[in-house]
Amino acid sequence: AYMSPEQRVDPRNAGPESDVYGVGATLYILVTGRRPFDLAVAHQDPSVHERVPQPLRDIVRKSTMPRPADRYRTAREMGAAVAKVLGEIDPAFEVETAMDEFALDGSDTIVAPHTQTESNEDKDD
Repeated sequence: AYMSPEQRVDPRNAGPESDVYGVGATLYILVTGRRPFDLAVAHQDPSVHERVPQPLRDIVRKSTMPRPADRYRTAREMGAAVAKVLGEIDPAFEVETAMDEFALDGSDTIVAPHTQTESNEDKDD
């Protein structure tokens, strides 16, 4: 999950547009294979977007705008935009190479040891 700019200032500022920002940041990862540490910079870096179809770029950009008023108002509104764009995207579009690298990096993955816990059925009453 990614925190919207308004939440960083004050968590009480969170609203539907904050959720849209988080989904947009996640979508950014999915289509670029990069982490959205600074979306303001990423919006201006053409190399990040050169392989991403324009309609999808527009959705990512609108959903991750710094001001909540400039984003989709609700997840439903964003979902409708995504549904419309899905039919317009060339099926050959993929970010397999970038995503494979991102997924296999594993630097942020910590595997905790697992200990077996007793289930309620195993307990003697």
